[in-house]
Amino acid sequence: MDKLYTREMAAQYQAMDPDEINGWWKHFLDRNLQSVLEVGPGTGRDARWIREQCPSATITLVEPDPVFHEFLPSGDGWRLINDSLPELHRIVNSDCRFDLIVLNAVFMHVAPNQRSRVFRKLTALMRPGGHLVIQTKLNHPEPERQQHVVADGELQRLAVEHGWVIAHESISGDTSGRNIAWGRYVLRLPDDATGALPLLRRIVITDNKSSSYKLGLLRVLCTLASEVPGCARVDKSTVILPAGLVGLYWLRTYVPLINANVPQSPVNTYGAQKLAFASHPSFSRIKDLGSSDFLLGAPVAADLQHAMCQSISAAVSNIKGQPVNYIRLDEAPLFEVRISSSSKPKSLAQLTPETLAGFGEFRLPLDFWRALRAHEVWIEPTLLSNWQRLSAGWLANQKRTQVQAHDVAQAFTWSDLSIRDTAVVSRRVAELQEATCVWTSASVTPRNLNVDHALPFAHWPCNQMWNLLPTTRVANQSKSDRVPTAGLLDESRHRIQDWW
Repeated sequence: MDKLYTREMAAQYQAMDPDEINGWWKHFLDRNLQSVLEVGPGTGRDARWIREQCPSATITLVEPDPVFHEFLPSGDGWRLINDSLPELHRIVNSDCRFDLIVLNAVFMHVAPNQRSRVFRKLTALMRPGGHLVIQTKLNHPEPERQQHVVADGELQRLAVEHGWVIAHESISGDTSGRNIAWGRYVLRLPDDATGALPLLRRIVITDNKSSSYKLGLLRVLCTLASEVPGCARVDKSTVILPAGLVGLYWLRTYVPLINANVPQSPVNTYGAQKLAFASHPSFSRIKDLGSSDFLLGAPVAADLQHAMCQSISAAVSNIKGQPVNYIRLDEAPLFEVRISSSSKPKSLAQLTPETLAGFGEFRLPLDFWRALRAHEVWIEPTLLSNWQRLSAGWLANQKRTQVQAHDVAQAFTWSDLSIRDTAVVSRRVAELQEATCVWTSASVTPRNLNVDHALPFAHWPCNQMWNLLPTTRVANQSKSDRVPTAGLLDESRHRIQDWW
């Protein structure tokens, strides 16, 4: 293979102004930074610039091309490793972790089919809270120099899949005046200082998975932390949830996937086949319900009350026997399910916290719960991205081409939370025959009912039940897309709570 670089190219590289190349991300540098990795440093131009900003940092340089070695700095605080992408065998095996990793004009040299592997290795090398800086060509690849196209949105997708937060993204022109677009990205690996987030990343991204159950349980807990945190009870360092609530949201998660024939294990080739929690005859009776029928507070039709109870019970048993048993920290289970036999209900007329508590307790560490609540905004997309890739891989192995990518994506989307649908409130008012307008205290009947999104859908498309309130047509039209004032919310507090 021809050399990618020559001494003349190295000299040109060294002559470029590092502040002009790197100034755009300078504000992300902490002067007290301790550990830096640059992959593909070339002549060390950018590494020297980093040392000027962070004089106490130990800087590790991974450079496979001997043409550059004579240019690279050495001595105290410098370390050179002869390694290369995508393997990075030596640096990964060195057990080092870094606060900052830099790839400047390197990522386009990684073949597209190796980029996910590279991201996985970089994630493993990064300390929680650290930053990954990538500057890469987006167009005009040079095949003779082993450059490949970086597709639009590719880095953003890889960041989400591997649990990174995008702190900066922009496109710039070329400093030498060439017709080249450079993508600039700074990614941050979130940290909550408790170890919960690295543990979450490990479970989602790197743990072995013979089924989707680990991801399913994490999505359930993430949703509960976001939607109904008031159902959690804290006992010292432990959070206790009604086990039936976890089972209910487990059904809400899996029913659309089963109905869409999206596989949840290598041997799940159709519908509920070989899924233990869905094998009971009761599941076939509730599987055609909509997502809103599995929400906390929802009433259960009289002919389905026994089947719903049995299905939730089967889900709780499955959760205890499968993901709870295999999600571990230091060889001990991270979660615990205590199933109640004495207070377990025989049927469910309404899905309330009190009735769902009859199935027992689901216990998890308080730090883990706080991480789910604080960082749901990136945990949820990372979960879904990895889960969809897992299911897509099983579909490919099963050679089932009739289930398309858009079918998979649709099955993972809970329409009641993302589509403007107020039917559940309209049905409830019809059942009650009347309600009270939360904003005016006027009587509401099916004839003059309008369902209001308290926080307007135009500003935040939230279709969760707490945000759907009965109002008169006149009151709703008067409010329009305005956010209610603090005074109006305070005045309406008791009416909103009565409706809930």
